[in-house]
Amino acid sequence: GAKARDGSFYESEWSVLFITNISIPPDKPTINGPTSGKIGEIYSYFASSSDPDGDQIYYKFDWGDGFNTSWRGPYDSGETGEAKHAWTVKGTYSVSVKTKDVYGAESEWSNPLVVTIPRDKVKSNVLIWRFLERFLKLGRFFILI
Repeated sequence: GAKARDGSFYESEWSVLFITNISIPPDKPTINGPTSGKIGEIYSYFASSSDPDGDQIYYKFDWGDGFNTSWRGPYDSGETGEAKHAWTVKGTYSVSVKTKDVYGAESEWSNPLVVTIPRDKVKSNVLIWRFLERFLKLGRFFILI
């Protein structure tokens, strides 16, 4: 609590006791998972971090494509968190994770994990076969006439 005193040394009553918890942020997390994949496939990523105070922690994943997860948890300090994601566009993405403890103290973002999502070759081959199939049908049509 606290008291106030004016210039004439008149003191107020004690204020209501305010308890605060000073929390040390969790350690910078690490992230693991696949570094390449296909469009539309779902991949699992794993994060780990510890809290110096032993507090429970949450993980937040940033997928590098404009999407991220909400805070996931709580997990015990040192426990691995998991999240899944699928990319819809070919590209190279920097996936990062951040940790916070139950008191809101946040870590810095992890070093990024670079994930490359190439064009889906299966879908490309299907499109080529459809084109050839139509072309061959047209060719047959003209041959029959």
